[in-house]
Amino acid sequence: MTDVKDSNEPLCRHLCQGLEMALVVVDREMRVLMMNPAVKKIMAVDHLKGIGSPVRELFPPERREQVGHLLEQTLRDGVSAEFDFWSHNPSDHAAYLIGVISPIKDDMGALVGASIVVSDTTQRVELLRQMADLRKMSALGSMAGAVAHHFNNLLGGVLTTIDFAQSSDDPQALKRALRISSAALTRANELTRDLLVFAEGDRMPSAQVRIIDIVKSFVECFSHGLDNPRIILEKELQPVEDMYPDRPLRTVLKILAANACEAMPLGGKIRLELTKEGREVCLRFADNGPGILREHISQVLEPFFTAKQQNANLSKEPTGMGLAVAHGIIRNLGGVITLNSRPGEGTVCMIRLPATEQ
Repeated sequence: MTDVKDSNEPLCRHLCQGLEMALVVVDREMRVLMMNPAVKKIMAVDHLKGIGSPVRELFPPERREQVGHLLEQTLRDGVSAEFDFWSHNPSDHAAYLIGVISPIKDDMGALVGASIVVSDTTQRVELLRQMADLRKMSALGSMAGAVAHHFNNLLGGVLTTIDFAQSSDDPQALKRALRISSAALTRANELTRDLLVFAEGDRMPSAQVRIIDIVKSFVECFSHGLDNPRIILEKELQPVEDMYPDRPLRTVLKILAANACEAMPLGGKIRLELTKEGREVCLRFADNGPGILREHISQVLEPFFTAKQQNANLSKEPTGMGLAVAHGIIRNLGGVITLNSRPGEGTVCMIRLPATEQ
């Protein structure tokens, strides 16, 4: 009877020879035992001349120490590892390669070596880069259109008002024209300032205050100034001592509170939590409002995106700059802001800031 292992050896040999990914097998001393032909194509290494050499020599000098460390870990602990590097193929084209190191065990389960499989992901990386560029250009186009829309409305109203005032000798008409023009230009200035905050964060000088004091002060002001008595504010605040600029964080909290209140005109619940998790300070702002559609989640932090409609509950046309401003402020502080929401289940905004205290 033919041994099953013996009958599979030709199949394994043909598999290794025909594999489109580079395959390198090393022993416990990290010397090359075997390489398939794809090594020459992908890694620009002669697969017939490298047998017996230290495997590190197959890789660029700047990656040899990392590869050696990962191999040692695999041969010691039996765990897989992954690394990436840039290489130049025989035609001198840069290639982005991904390597995966896996342990090799004998029939008794003892570690006898390791395999390194290297694949060329250059086309995938280039495709992802092109997709990112397309998304970026699309976002810039949307933003440019939104900027043009808002400023066209504001400046168009100013020009119409001025034209009307120029044709009138009524002093009251002139005063009304100045009042309307002043309001429109003030709104334009606010939009410009919001765009700068989104792009650069709030760069105005601000006192460093303990975050627990910032949040407590906000809660007190919010509770006293709440217009809708049917909105309930709950809080769970740990005594976090880390220091942050006062005004920017207050601005973020005001934006989140305003959005939550506008989403719950009939009342609802807002819950604010402050915790510290390791090297991060976490602010969790949740409401039980109508939530955000799934297709809108990825857009709500972008400038000028809004799902709000002009109605009697809003004093002016929504610009979609609120969450974008909050995003810009938190990003400038080195933190991250994320939203999780489902229609009908409310919205949770999580802010994570790097801790400033040990």
